Amino acid sequence: MVIFFLSSLETIPSFKFPLSPDKLGHVGVFFILTFLCWRAFYHQEKILVFKNRAILMAFLVASAYGFFDELHQRFVPGRFYDVYDFLADATGALLFVVLLWYYRKRKGSQRTFS
Repeated sequence: MVIFFLSSLETIPSFKFPLSPDKLGHVGVFFILTFLCWRAFYHQEKILVFKNRAILMAFLVASAYGFFDELHQRFVPGRFYDVYDFLADATGALLFVVLLWYYRKRKGSQRTFS
């Protein structure tokens, strides 16, 4: 809802980021969105296909939302479609996937000693 609301504004509030403010914001927001999608898919019990492929589903949903959000901005006065914004969105989603994969790999390789 927050992403849709902000993309519906003619101008968005400016935030102070040390590096590429716009793209860094896209990466951060879509990292969080992918995390939330992953939790929703992973913690549901009714459709096992979603649970078993939660990370893939989260990445696809977040990336698709990024694409359609950019498309939506074409119809908002003062806004436009930017392929680099979409790439930043997908990068944020991919960053979550990579970090979760790394975390799981590292957690699985640790041995517990009694």
